[in-house]
Amino acid sequence: MVATGFWFYISNPIQYAENAGFQFKMLLLVLAGLNFLYPTTFDEPWALNENDDAPSQTKFVAASAICLMIGVMVLGRLLLYLGSE
Repeated sequence: MVATGFWFYISNPIQYAENAGFQFKMLLLVLAGLNFLYPTTFDEPWALNENDDAPSQTKFVAASAICLMIGVMVLGRLLLYLGSE
């Protein structure tokens, strides 16, 4: 996806750079990347046993990761509709 996204962007950079949907999609990707830092930086998510209840912060990070990636996928599909004038 990175390779094809790169070639799509290179083929017509103005179409993507001026598209508000594309800019919002890139923002969601950055937030998803920052969201990924939580389980890699803190030991709290990994210290759970099989029947333990996860802390609310860990549940929030997991739910936000799912929502962010759904947003990225939806915006990716709607780029042509959001950017057309």
